[in-house]
Amino acid sequence: IVAGCTDKPGAIQTLEAAGYSDIQTKGYSFFGCGSEDSHRDKFVATGPNGKRVEGVVCSGWFKGYTIRITNFVK
Repeated sequence: IVAGCTDKPGAIQTLEAAGYSDIQTKGYSFFGCGSEDSHRDKFVATGPNGKRVEGVVCSGWFKGYTIRITNFVK
């Protein structure tokens, strides 16, 4: 398993496809993803409902992308 990897283009594409906007990537996330996820990209963005959120986009070899919200930003 590759540790410490990010996939910024894939994370942004995934978030945009899910309706997120004003996306800011924040690098690698040590927490928030499963052990099978090799790519872990932290982000701050505006969700489809207009709320600002923090989260992580998780992905791994031979699997899709998962968006996990970790916090709501005020």
